[in-house]
Parts: sequence; C-alpha cells; structure tokens
Amino acid sequence: MWAKTKIGGLGQKHSSLGAISLILMITLLLSACSDRPSNATPTTSKIKSTTGIIAEVSPPATIQKLNQLFDHYEPQLKILSPTADQIINDQKVAVKLEVKDLPIFKNAQFDLGSHVDVILDNQVIKSSYDLSQPLEFDQLTVGTHTLRAIAQRPWHESFKNESAYAQVTFHVYSKTGEHTPAPQLPLLTYNFPLGDLGAEPILLDFHLHNAPLHLAAVEDQNLTDWRIRATVNEEQFVIDQWHPIYLKGIQPGKNVVKLELLDSKGAPIDNQFNSTAHLINYQAGGKDTLSRLLRGEAIAGIEAIVDPKYELKALPEASSPATVLEAAPPSVSAPSLVPPEPMVQDDSQAVSQSVSQSLAKSQAKSQSVSQSLAQSLAAKAQAVSQSVSQSLAKSQAKSQSVSQSLAQSLVAKAQAVSQSLAKSQAKSQSLAQSLAAKAQAASQSGSKAKSRATSQSSIAQPSWLEKITQKRDQPTAIPDTLTNPGA
Repeated sequence: MWAKTKIGGLGQKHSSLGAISLILMITLLLSACSDRPSNATPTTSKIKSTTGIIAEVSPPATIQKLNQLFDHYEPQLKILSPTADQIINDQKVAVKLEVKDLPIFKNAQFDLGSHVDVILDNQVIKSSYDLSQPLEFDQLTVGTHTLRAIAQRPWHESFKNESAYAQVTFHVYSKTGEHTPAPQLPLLTYNFPLGDLGAEPILLDFHLHNAPLHLAAVEDQNLTDWRIRATVNEEQFVIDQWHPIYLKGIQPGKNVVKLELLDSKGAPIDNQFNSTAHLINYQAGGKDTLSRLLRGEAIAGIEAIVDPKYELKALPEASSPATVLEAAPPSVSAPSLVPPEPMVQDDSQAVSQSVSQSLAKSQAKSQSVSQSLAQSLAAKAQAVSQSVSQSLAKSQAKSQSVSQSLAQSLVAKAQAVSQSLAKSQAKSQSLAQSLAAKAQAASQSGSKAKSRATSQSSIAQPSWLEKITQKRDQPTAIPDTLTNPGA
C-alpha cells in the first residue's frame, strides 16, 4: 500500500512508466508462477465438502503479494544432528539444522519471519528462527524416534520443493522400531493449523514426501495416486491438490483438525504419521501480526518479515531541502520552494530497480524451473534406461536358460542315440558271432557227413574195373538173326 501511494504521486510521464513497469512485473511473475504451481498460492482449489459449513476462500491479498517475494527461493534444508540411526545415551537431544537459499530470522517488530518447524514423532513441534541455536527436545522415551523438518514462510505455509523437507530416525538408548516411516511409501506431514488462532481465513497446509505427482500417477499405472481427507470436527472434505488452502466457517473455541492420506480409491495409505489430528483454539479479534494479515489489514513495512535487510523509505520532509541549502549564497535560497524534482528521479530509479529485480527473480526462477524439469527428465530417462536394461538382462537370462535347456536336451538325446547305437552294434556283433559259430558248426558237420558218404560209397559201389570184368565174364548173347537166317 505504501509503495502504491508513492507511485501514484508521480508526474504523468513517470506514471506511464510506472504503469508499464507494474504490468511487466505482474506478467512476469504470473507467468513464472504458472510453471511451478506447488510454490504458488492459488486463489481456488478443488475440495469436496460433506456439509458445506466450511468453505474455501482466496488467500488474503497481502499474503498473495508477500508470496511473490519468495518465488526465487528454493530452500535446501538438512538435519546435521542427530544423524541417521544414531543411538543417544540420553533422554534429550539437540537438533542442529542447516538451511541454504532462505534467510532464517524473526523480525522483532512484527514477531514473524521465515523459519523451520521440527516435528518429533507426530506431536511435539518446535520452531527455529536462529540456526546458530540448536533446538532441544527432552524427556524422550527409550526407543526409536523420528524427526521431520520443513522450511516455512512467516505465516506457517510450508515450501513445497523436495529439498525443503528433511527427516532422520534415531534411537534413545535402544532400537525399538516404533515411529519409523516406511521409506518406500508416501508420507504425510500435518503442518498447519496449530495452537491459538485469532482470525479467519485459517490456513490448512500439509507436506507430502515420496508421493508422485498426479500427472505421473495417471501416466504410470504402477504409481500410487493420492488424496487428502480433512476432517474439521464432524465435517469432512477431500483435497486433491497439493497447495495451501484457506478456510472460513471454523467455529469459535476448540476445534479438532485431522488429515489422512488416502490412495486413489479412498483407502488409507498405511504408513507412520499418515493420519494426524491436532486441537486448535480459534478466537476472533486477535491483535498479533498474523491475525492482522489474515484479516487483510494494510501494514506498513510488512515486507520486513520476508527480507531481513528491508528498510522502509519514508518521503523526505519539506524542511529538509532548506536545511541542506543553509550554506548556499542568498541568491540560491529559492530552491527550497521548488517542486521536488529529485524525488521524481529517485522514484523513477526505484521503479527501474524494482523492474530489474523482478526480471532477475523471474530469470532465476526460470533457471530453477528448467533445472527441476531437466532433473525430472533425467530421472525419468534413467528409470526408462534401467527398465530397458532390466528387460534386456531378463531376456538374456531367459535366452541363456533356453539355450542351456536346449543344449542339455540335445546332449541327452545324442547320448541316448549313442547308447542305442552301441547296443545295436553289440547285438550285431553278437548275432555275427552266433552266425559265424553256427556256420562253422554247419561246415564241420558237412565235412564229417561228406567223409562218411565217401567212405560208404567206396565200399558199396563196385569200381569201374570190376564192372568191366563182370561184363567180360558174362556170355555174349547172339541175336536170333545170326543163328537162324531164315527167321
């Protein structure tokens, strides 16, 4: 509001420049915000209420403006101690944090600033506004505990980039295993509302870890899609977008707010901390800075809760030029009544600087979005490459298995054929030997028979000489024609 009033008092030439600059800044900021909806503060979302008593409204205008100042930040959060799986022989622990690319501080005037919320298990929550001072948790029970830390805007809205979240599991005296989230499952962290609240609309905010984007879940059926079921007292509604939501209709007094992480079919995703409830106390009329912001009050210099180096520049008083010109000659004393042309130049420079800063922020955000997109594409490419490699490895293993099986089958068949041939050869040899033996026996038997026949023939049958002798000794018969010619 202060800056708007100041620009409105310029001359027409500079007013045109200011209007063009403002349009340029708004266009750049809106286009930059559209690239990364998780960090933007939307004016509407999709919630499905069961009774309609609680309604979603747009974020307060001042918070929307302040949110634009955070667009170029990408917090990098780490838990330095305790370390993962560390065993602590004490019932208290000192938590040390490291944050890059986000100033962590509290403005003394407004009692607000960027900070880190640390959650022990699922209930104890502490905020750090000074990283040089560790957060201490005491009276810890013996066993396993988990710390979760989230970078926060001054009005308790969490940053949605992955590196703005960190968690660590440690043990007090002994490992018992409780309070340990499954690393392969989506994890819900209830962020806000908490404690005492003095104005509406009330921020409803959460953080998701290890949960896929809706678009990725639609494209890949192996990914588990998610939704959030919120319950305020007896009223339930479903949230299918990951961004902060502002609600009206909360009853004065104590209210129970519960958040549950569900899959796309409405079934609970079973993991530690995926169902969390907190008791809040709402009393309208709060005088603190956050209540004033939520009511939409104009607060001069509120930008100081975003930038620790911010200083509100007031307009120079009318007496200040006269003071500066006291040592000048009398002939030049009149400039004390001249319209403040130098202030116009300062305002023009301020507008130019503002445009330059906005351009620089937009460029930084574009680079961040490009890097994020490149990382996402690289991760998907790596996943596809791994999947292809695994498929090729499986195919190769299967091919080797088939080859080995075929080779074994062929070897077994060859061995069977060889054995069969060996048996046939043995039978052939045996048959040949048997036939040879029989032939030899037959030959020997034939020789003996022939010898016997020869012997018998020589005894029984007369020789040729005997036949001739017998024939000689027989009388020769004279034919009747010779002895009896008349016949």
